[in-house]
Amino acid sequence: MRKTYSNFSLRIKGVIMLTANWVLNGVSGLYEYAIADANISTSKDVEIIPQNTSIPAVLLAEVTPYTPVSDGSVTVSAKNIPTEDITVDLIINPVKDV
Repeated sequence: MRKTYSNFSLRIKGVIMLTANWVLNGVSGLYEYAIADANISTSKDVEIIPQNTSIPAVLLAEVTPYTPVSDGSVTVSAKNIPTEDITVDLIINPVKDV
């Protein structure tokens, strides 16, 4: 995993979402994966970008676009449990009030 900063954003490359760590949410019926990082907080927006090699797995799992954040983690959801590991890049941006 490599971290780079530019224009107040932080990019974390090569985060591997392991197949075994997805958990079924009994309320929503979606599978969820929490990605932990100390740089994530409720005052940040987190973009999750799958690497090209993981796009087929993302499509099969039907990963949803909404990624809620809490202090220390971001949650990724999918309609189906992924059948292989998914590698993503995170872009963490400060939220600006308008």
